[in-house]
Amino acid sequence: MAPADLTDRKTKSGVKSSGIKITSVSVKKKGRQTIIKYSWTYEAKSTFEFAVALINLGTKEKYFLDMETRTRDHGKGNTGTATWDISFMKDYPLGIYMLVFQLVDFEDYAETIAKSKAFHLRKADF
Repeated sequence: MAPADLTDRKTKSGVKSSGIKITSVSVKKKGRQTIIKYSWTYEAKSTFEFAVALINLGTKEKYFLDMETRTRDHGKGNTGTATWDISFMKDYPLGIYMLVFQLVDFEDYAETIAKSKAFHLRKADF
């Protein structure tokens, strides 16, 4: 039996356990803007901040919405909520997307710490 790698414990979803969980994601047209609203929960051990990105599951392209979201500054208790205008996405490939939180580091924002369920971005959303 091979020894377990203790430096990189990941869950079945491939996301390193960080104590942050995305609880909801919705895309809404609000006047001339299209917004994405998302919520999360966190634990006392959770990272202080994270980057927020959309990933097109078909092309694997990543689009950052925010490079530094503070975990505890967007709600009460152990929850947070934020909204972003994603009207710029109307010129990008439509399809199935996933919202991800990535650990803020000084290299490449490569470590995903939370994933949403997949959702569609359609022409009607814009």
